[in-house]
Amino acid sequence: MVLSVWGFVGRREIIVDQYSGEILHVGDPFRGRGGDVFIQWQWPLHSGYALGMPGRILVLIAGIVCAVLYVTGIIRWLQKRRASRLAERRRCALPIPMSEARS
Repeated sequence: MVLSVWGFVGRREIIVDQYSGEILHVGDPFRGRGGDVFIQWQWPLHSGYALGMPGRILVLIAGIVCAVLYVTGIIRWLQKRRASRLAERRRCALPIPMSEARS
């Protein structure tokens, strides 16, 4: 892992032949095709490691927001479900006005 002033820069991977010492592969997160670079940046971005402590705090806040939205969504759904059931009971319990009963 290579560190810079801003924290994470990239993870370089070097594969060496165990018998000859020849370098077989060098993986650099800034070199390669666009898809390779995209895949290599997934863990640093989603863990918050790419931006240091502010990035980790941002990932923490995003995780908490997702959980809060999930819970409040269930609460609101239950409230609306209860309100619609109460409204249906009120509609069934109300007497039919005489003007509508004759029609």
